[in-house]
Amino acid sequence: MASPLRAKALAAKDIKSELLTVPQWDCTFTIRGLSAAERVSLVKRSSVKQKDENGDEIEVIDNATLNPLLVVASCYDPDTNERVFEETDADALNQKSAEAMDIVTQAVLRINGMSKAENTALEKNSGATATGAGASA
Repeated sequence: MASPLRAKALAAKDIKSELLTVPQWDCTFTIRGLSAAERVSLVKRSSVKQKDENGDEIEVIDNATLNPLLVVASCYDPDTNERVFEETDADALNQKSAEAMDIVTQAVLRINGMSKAENTALEKNSGATATGAGASA
């Protein structure tokens, strides 16, 4: 028999959202958290192979790919609840000011537990090492 905690955990509405104003764009968005599957997919799609200092092939996160995809996946119109951007907007988003993109990207990373501050807190609490996605994003 399954634990009552299983049903409680699976029924929990645990994906966060918050309003975010981006002054440079004169816009307020609803920033929605990602599901675990969405986050894994975006990180995987943003991984590139590189050679390290020893010539070994490693995978790293390409922020020029990940950051606009995070913005696309997380920005919603607070009035209509529709996504604001499409994946085809990724290149255009990379051409926006770094300051404006940082405001949105940092909010998305924070709400999804991917920011450096979130990873540092996790490390202190669990002794775990930050993932490549959180530390480099």
